[in-house]
Amino acid sequence: MATLWNHLVTKCQRSVCASSAWEFYKLSLPEQWPSGCLAEVFQCVAAAYFVALSLLRVAARRCCAAAEIDRGDARTRDALWHQVRMHRAVRLPRLLITAALAVLLAQLSVLCAAGQAWIRPPSFYILSVMFKAGAWALALHLTHANAMSVDSSVPLLAPTWYLMNALATGVQLEALLQFVVANHVAASHLRWSWPQQVDAATTAVTCLISLALFVASFALPTHVALLQQERIVPPEETASVWSRATFSWMNPLFRLGHARPLQPLDVPPMSRPLRADVYVSALQTSLRRHRNRIVHSLHAVHWAEFWSAAALKLVEDVSVFAGPLLLQRVVESVGRIAQGASPLDGFLYAGAIFLFTISSTLASQQGNFIVQKLYICATGALSGVLYRKALRLSHQARHQYTQGRIMTLVSNDAEKAAFYTHFFDIWDALLKVTISISFLVFEVGYVATLAGLAVICLMIPMNGLMVRRLQRLRESLLHCTDRRVQLMSETLGAIKVIKVSAWENEFRKRMAGVRTAELEHARAYMYFNFGNLFLFSVNPVLASVACFTTYAVMGNALSVSRAFAALALFNNTRVPLNYLPIAIGDWLQARVATRRLEEFLNQPELRGRAQFATRHAVGVQFEACDFAWADAEVHGRGGDAGDRRAISDAERTPLLAASRHAHDGDGLAGPMSATDTFMLRDITLQVGAGALIAVIGPVGAGKSSLLSAVLGEMHLLRGAAHLRGSIAYCAQAAFIVNASVRDNVLFGRPYHAALYRRAVRAACLVADLKTLPAGDHTMIGMKGVTLSGGQKQRISVARAVYADADLYVLDDVLSAVDAHVASTMWDECITGALRRKARLISMNQINLLPGVDYIVFVDGGRILWRGTPDQFAESKLELARFLLSDGISDDEAASEALGSLLSSSHAEESLHEDEDSHDLHADAHGSAAQQDEEETDTGHIPFSVLRSYIAAYGSACFIFGIVAGFALDVATAIGTDWWMGFWFSGKLQPPPGLPFFLSIYFGWALANSSVVFGRNLAVAVGGLRSARDLHLKLFSAVLRAPQRFFDVTPVGRVLNRFSKDQEVIDTFLPFSFSEYAKSTFQLLGVCTLIAINTPAMVPLMLLLAAVYYPVQRYYRATFRELIRIEATGRSLVFNHIAETLDGVETVRAYADEARFDALLHQRLDRRFQALFALGTAEKWLEVRLNFLGTCLVTLAAAFSVYDAPRMDVALVGLSLAYALSVTGILTWNVRQFAAVEGQLISVQRQLQYIGLEAEAPPVVPHCRPPSGWPQHGGIELQEVVARYRPDLPPVLRGVSCVIRPKEKVGIVGRTGAGKSTLFTVLLRLIEPSGGRILIDGLDVGAMGLHDLRSRLAIIPQDPVLFQGSVRSNLDPFGAHTDAELWTALRRVQLDETVQRTGGLEASVAAHGGNFSAGQRQLLCVARALLRPTSILLMDEATATVDFKTDAMIQRMLRDEFAGLTVLSIAHRLEDVIHYDRVMVFDDGRIAELDTPQNLLADRQSIFTALVEGTGEAGARHLKKMAHTR
Repeated sequence: MATLWNHLVTKCQRSVCASSAWEFYKLSLPEQWPSGCLAEVFQCVAAAYFVALSLLRVAARRCCAAAEIDRGDARTRDALWHQVRMHRAVRLPRLLITAALAVLLAQLSVLCAAGQAWIRPPSFYILSVMFKAGAWALALHLTHANAMSVDSSVPLLAPTWYLMNALATGVQLEALLQFVVANHVAASHLRWSWPQQVDAATTAVTCLISLALFVASFALPTHVALLQQERIVPPEETASVWSRATFSWMNPLFRLGHARPLQPLDVPPMSRPLRADVYVSALQTSLRRHRNRIVHSLHAVHWAEFWSAAALKLVEDVSVFAGPLLLQRVVESVGRIAQGASPLDGFLYAGAIFLFTISSTLASQQGNFIVQKLYICATGALSGVLYRKALRLSHQARHQYTQGRIMTLVSNDAEKAAFYTHFFDIWDALLKVTISISFLVFEVGYVATLAGLAVICLMIPMNGLMVRRLQRLRESLLHCTDRRVQLMSETLGAIKVIKVSAWENEFRKRMAGVRTAELEHARAYMYFNFGNLFLFSVNPVLASVACFTTYAVMGNALSVSRAFAALALFNNTRVPLNYLPIAIGDWLQARVATRRLEEFLNQPELRGRAQFATRHAVGVQFEACDFAWADAEVHGRGGDAGDRRAISDAERTPLLAASRHAHDGDGLAGPMSATDTFMLRDITLQVGAGALIAVIGPVGAGKSSLLSAVLGEMHLLRGAAHLRGSIAYCAQAAFIVNASVRDNVLFGRPYHAALYRRAVRAACLVADLKTLPAGDHTMIGMKGVTLSGGQKQRISVARAVYADADLYVLDDVLSAVDAHVASTMWDECITGALRRKARLISMNQINLLPGVDYIVFVDGGRILWRGTPDQFAESKLELARFLLSDGISDDEAASEALGSLLSSSHAEESLHEDEDSHDLHADAHGSAAQQDEEETDTGHIPFSVLRSYIAAYGSACFIFGIVAGFALDVATAIGTDWWMGFWFSGKLQPPPGLPFFLSIYFGWALANSSVVFGRNLAVAVGGLRSARDLHLKLFSAVLRAPQRFFDVTPVGRVLNRFSKDQEVIDTFLPFSFSEYAKSTFQLLGVCTLIAINTPAMVPLMLLLAAVYYPVQRYYRATFRELIRIEATGRSLVFNHIAETLDGVETVRAYADEARFDALLHQRLDRRFQALFALGTAEKWLEVRLNFLGTCLVTLAAAFSVYDAPRMDVALVGLSLAYALSVTGILTWNVRQFAAVEGQLISVQRQLQYIGLEAEAPPVVPHCRPPSGWPQHGGIELQEVVARYRPDLPPVLRGVSCVIRPKEKVGIVGRTGAGKSTLFTVLLRLIEPSGGRILIDGLDVGAMGLHDLRSRLAIIPQDPVLFQGSVRSNLDPFGAHTDAELWTALRRVQLDETVQRTGGLEASVAAHGGNFSAGQRQLLCVARALLRPTSILLMDEATATVDFKTDAMIQRMLRDEFAGLTVLSIAHRLEDVIHYDRVMVFDDGRIAELDTPQNLLADRQSIFTALVEGTGEAGARHLKKMAHTR
């Protein structure tokens, strides 16, 4: 090192300072300290470096969004600048910088005047003046920019220039004094030329100005403008340079975090460039310009900050490599002092170690701070861009990119791709290794260096093979993770069906299979990753062995100082070589993630309503249009004009003739089928203002597809489409956001009391709001889990009414509500409040058709018939056969059957009351939260969390072996280097010979390599064991959690445990644990070496340790809470994305993409606000701990110099060589400690759910029902009381009844009366708080849940299908033959549809997205019919199917399942009028229970009122059905 330094100094002196004009400037201090000549060179280089960084800083400020002031008008900016420039933080630096520029111009003027008499070479000095003038001018600009702008990317930029300039001019003045002393010139008789006098004076003035600016820049704040403009200012913006350099502006947050647990509002805000709306828009623009190439786009947006961080990394590298040079000087000084030399040089070198190490620390932390900002911008921007893309994704792409896969892209791939923001870490590590090798040449020569380099190069091919293998394994691992997250997402979405069907074991098996495949890939990935790490960790050891062995074999004598300088260089390669595999692994993951993200961003998008022309009048008009879910050619189907049926007036009446051609080209009524693309053909439709158009047709006919075409959800392939006006949309499955009832109705629009009351009344919500605990301020949870299906649908309708749109698209909104509620909503809302609007509604309520203006009959994707209600009713026989039953044989029977359906009379009673607005919502300060807030533990992480994680590693002996491996790793590494020092010290006399030394040296190195390999393998095995155990327990705990947990817990919150938290435990925690333990043992080893070498340092080390741990504890209190706040914020982001994906059609229909995008930005800001504070807190600690480490190194060097006569030079070199790396080890130790503690929070979050309260056991051994139970199907309820929470009023109030075996009982009542709760209690989704339930004489409360639920069959209100095949959905356990499956499909009339789409192996998309709602419901009916049971529960199972299909199902239940006990909740009275008995619920009690005939005989009964409410014809028809059943 010293040889190289002397070589560089001499060469520079000869090439630049050879002119005689540099007479006193080329005089150097003893031992080749920099001369005045070299100081000028250094000043020129520093000025050039500062100019480059400043230009990057200016470019960064222009690339990012500037402060609010930069967006105001010029007059405002000028007025504010006039105020700001009077502030001392601006005025003083401006004056000093102006003075420095004046001095520089004076020197230049002297140069021009003196000519050849000038004391410096003019050409070089002109270049130097140019750079310095540019540097001072940019410093003046930065003073203005920092005062006016919130953006300051490099806070130490200007102070660094001031300091370097002061040092350079100081060295020049020192050289001048040395010249005076050397020539014995008296101060009073100086005979310099006037240029020399001016030069000396201006140099002194420049030095003083630079020192003054350096001090002022640290003492004064850098930003003053926004102090008067914003109420809350990010503390970083008003901090002084000193505060920014040391991150002291975080001190108030640490004090608060130490005093109490932090809350989200305690986290300081971020500056504007770090806000989501800024960086998302910037990246979106860049992606469009660069064709979705992510790396190019990120670089185009953030290139200035990127290269600023890279430049600071370069400063760190230069400072780091000063350490080995100074180490060699210290060791040489110790040797000279032992011989009687002065210790002054040694103390100076120790001080230089302190300065260079501190400089390295500050440069490193500021560079990492910029990288942290880049990471936030990149991760947040990619998340925002992916979200925007998901909002525009075509339906064809949505089948490829399911919700689980999109969530993986956002939660995993976006963060992995953000590694490109600090990609320079790879070349930085390679640069450090290259510089170390170059310095080694001057210490041990070319041959020995080449031997060490050869070892490193031999490892490169092996590492290359590892890297390629790791990339393939990472891709496979991510694919397995996608499958697991998708399965978990489906499981959570269908958890209620899984529970009531007793499918927990089946889903455990499915998850076990997916998880086993994932762990196999994770095991291979971790083995290769640790193998790669092993190669890099032993690389410097083997390279040093090869180097020193070659040097010794060549017969060279290596001094101890040179040996340990070389050893320090090899140690300098340890950190980059240790980090290099991590960086390469991150880079590989980033490549894979980037490729996946770019593939997603290149997916086709919906053209939406942009494909429609603008219409002159409000409404929609289609003329001979073809629509498809896939944006493709028509492929000849329907493209021939002769195949299209033009509907004339003559064709409107004969429906049966039209129906014969209905299935010429039909398919599934969803977006995509397995073998075909469903299309709408030859659609001609017009909906104008005030028109009410009804769309009817059988299941799978394409009714919902037609409405989707109006919304722009389908691609227009042919024809003319015109649209004008805003749209309000009610989906068949209501979209409910995780907010209050009022927020769901307002849907982002301003609150207007009158309009709000009108919307709530029109949707029949008044009575429901009175029953909610906080009225319309009640939080209703994700997907509206706390509401009934009817309540959710009516909230959706209220939202549409409140939107006051021009066109209303309503998709079967009346099927989810009771008949009398549907009738009232029809009168008050659809034909009342919305009567002046354009309305298009698909419906199965044929009795309401007389109230429409026009009817459109759809089947097979075509409009087969259209006409008025009067024309529709002309052919009663054909109509009755098509809509109701093929068995109707004459006109009289048809008239009676259609009488109730086509009656225009509805229930006259209204559900409304004349409450004022206060009655619509309870006190807003009441109990508004139905949804639980996420539990976040506070304080330190309990030891039980660590114990739970470590316990799964293996036995105590296995864990002890891992700990011993870390200790032996450090011991063998130190032993290898100690033996090298002992070898070259020559203490062993007579020398035993080279083979003796080499054999022991090789033995130490081999032992170290073996220990590292075995330890890494053990850590990988143990980490995978823990990950497997935790995931298994977590999944089981979630499956066993009570239903209420899922009712109040958002899916995204649970999914976060299985996605992000599980990835941390699988992949990152074992590595972080390993690195933390390794760095801790390294610190102990260094301290032990220093204590052995310098016993006087022991009290000081204890003192430093006494400071170290309190500082860490002080930091940890804040750090832990920030991690938890960030985790909560991350859950909010994922919840919002998952929620939006569930209702993306509704969001697009309301044109609300911008609002939902803004909501995501708010959640991103909340998350990254905590993440920014978290990263800054790490740097706050690292600066302070590195200062302690630097003090340790400096004191160790100083004590070695002080006690040099009694020191062993070999031990001094060894201890200092390791002590020099203590700051890097401390930094790494702190990072890994923070990583371990942060990642243990993922373990803690999983343990929270592992400890969830569980349901009753699945099996109670001593209370198992007999085989074949229930044999008869008798049910008895004895005073059953049920409530959803202990603090809520009961929902069932003393319900008692006896249901006889094989009896069919219909259950009716208004919404919220307790109908569905009866099923919930019967299946023990909630446990009754009083009474008991007997089935065939056995108390169901005493038996296990699996024994109960597996013996009952239920058809739920909301159909649930899983991604897979038709077979796996019908028969999850594989218990039935193909013949039985086809029989079940035939019974529900789905056999032909399934046969066309590929048979039993036909694919089913996630959530059954490639089937219509009616088809999904029929598949659920078929699944229930396959279950051997004597009790069937039906919860509004036929609400979404047409009357004919409903009649078929009811006939099947009567004829083929006469031996079943059936309990059916129904909205259609036709479904229950033929049952044995009808149960009428009212206010949680059974108000009536008797046969339909007896109930109808009582004119005062509630059931009679319901029947009479259907109108005269309807009541007559229902009564006839009741008496002729």
